[in-house]
Amino acid sequence: MNLLCFVLGQITLTGQPSSIALLASGGLLLLLAAMSLWVVFLTRRIKVNNRDYKRAEEALQRSETKYRELVENANDAIFRIDREGYCLAMNRVGQELTEYGADDPRGTNLARLVDPEEFGDVWHQVQRVLDGADVAPFEITIISKSGKRITLELSGRPVFESGTIVASQAIARDVTKRKELEAQLRQAQKMDAVGRLASGVAHDFNNLLTIILGNCEASASLIGPREQLREAFADIRSAAERAASLTGQLLAFSRREMTQPAVFNLDEVIVDLERMLARLIGENIESTFSPGSVGCICADLGQLQQVVVNLAVNARDAMPNGGRLTIETRNVQLDGEYIQRRRPVPAGDYVMLAVSDTGVGMTEETRTRLFEPFFTTKEVGKGTGLGLATVYGIVKQSGGFIWVYSEQGIGSTFKIYFPRVDAEPTPHSAAPVKNQVLIGDERVLLVEDEDDLRDLLHDYLANKGYTVMSAASGEEALAMCHDRAYAPALLVTDVVMPGIGGRALADGLRSGDPGLRVLYLSGYTDEAMLHHGILPTGTQFLQKPFALETLAATVRLILDEPAVPATPIVAVNQPT
Repeated sequence: MNLLCFVLGQITLTGQPSSIALLASGGLLLLLAAMSLWVVFLTRRIKVNNRDYKRAEEALQRSETKYRELVENANDAIFRIDREGYCLAMNRVGQELTEYGADDPRGTNLARLVDPEEFGDVWHQVQRVLDGADVAPFEITIISKSGKRITLELSGRPVFESGTIVASQAIARDVTKRKELEAQLRQAQKMDAVGRLASGVAHDFNNLLTIILGNCEASASLIGPREQLREAFADIRSAAERAASLTGQLLAFSRREMTQPAVFNLDEVIVDLERMLARLIGENIESTFSPGSVGCICADLGQLQQVVVNLAVNARDAMPNGGRLTIETRNVQLDGEYIQRRRPVPAGDYVMLAVSDTGVGMTEETRTRLFEPFFTTKEVGKGTGLGLATVYGIVKQSGGFIWVYSEQGIGSTFKIYFPRVDAEPTPHSAAPVKNQVLIGDERVLLVEDEDDLRDLLHDYLANKGYTVMSAASGEEALAMCHDRAYAPALLVTDVVMPGIGGRALADGLRSGDPGLRVLYLSGYTDEAMLHHGILPTGTQFLQKPFALETLAATVRLILDEPAVPATPIVAVNQPT
């Protein structure tokens, strides 16, 4: 600046610039120009830097927003936990599960959230994460602010800041509903396994009972007036009939009992049962029936009556000091939302049957085992443990669903939902005529794989005048009819046999004789044999055990029916 002043002074004094002054002024002008350019450059640079900084800041904000939205909108709960076990932060799902808001996660410690029995194991896994390990998913139980127990599947990873682990980040998924469904599946599988065992036992046992009852009946007719022997046979028969009732309950539970479905109104059935129920439950229990003007259902009438009676007896036993029994019926419509909160049940129109009592109620453990066969809370000798198992089997076989609500000291309610059908009630069939003629002279082909039972039935039918040919298997029966040109008027056959089953045998014989009449016998009917246990239209069937007189009456009834074209039977149970 001093140099600039000197040059300007020289020019002023002399009136003409010296060479030195000219050079100096030119250099200064260049310097000033360079400085101006530098200022412009710096200004523009600052503007660019500010613009880049602003863009970077906006990008960072957008990234943080996306990350926050990703965390907040995740379907899983996300927690950040410090070394003291406190939740530094949690996302929206975490707040919903724990019921702690965004303002108080810092006051939420794992010791407060996790089930005390599991806290030790959970804290060990947290320490592993804080030591730098990634933890594979494992299950824990937390307790929300309101006391609700929730099962979570949790995994963890360390959180770093400046290369140092400062916290543990946990990702948790609510698997409470999944665990409940798994428990229901295990229970259903267990019930199904027990049901298959029960049906197999009942099938074999019914064969033995038929032999016992048949021989009692045949022997009692031969001993005449010997009262002591007659009483002994009567006692044997009574015991066998009680055993038959027991196997009937086993078959109902296993859903393999032969049913004869009909369309009927549930209100009318309960009205018919009211007087009998009043005798069953006793005078110290008040009973009320609240009909709902319901639609019709399709089920086995006898089995449905058994359901109502069993539930009423169960309610009576739950009220030893008296109480109130309430039976209700309602038309209901189950929608998808309701079902999702309950169990997998098809949406649609149902008829609900509710049986409620004001008894002692039951614990959760009792409720979960309620329908297991032979499970009972009654004293020894006071119950078989098959009443509610029978109810369960009948309801399932009828296409229905059953739910139980119970609280100790308040009572229990059993709600059963039967699919509602749009059909007219099935007309009642006429009762069989008593004292009818039970003899005949027609040809009968008897096929039964149980030797003793086959001999008993052969002798009995032969004594009634029939010409009886016996076979121990379907194959033997087919060969007998083919080789001996034996043309029976009636086939009496067991349904389930090794090799060719009864239905396949009937199909084979009817291919050559379409008018052949058939009577099926069985201790149980496998679902795959007869359309899931449903009796096909026009099929004649006797459930083992049966009285020999019932066999004779049924045989006579079938043979006396007018001949009609036979409906083709699908062959099943063919030898493999």
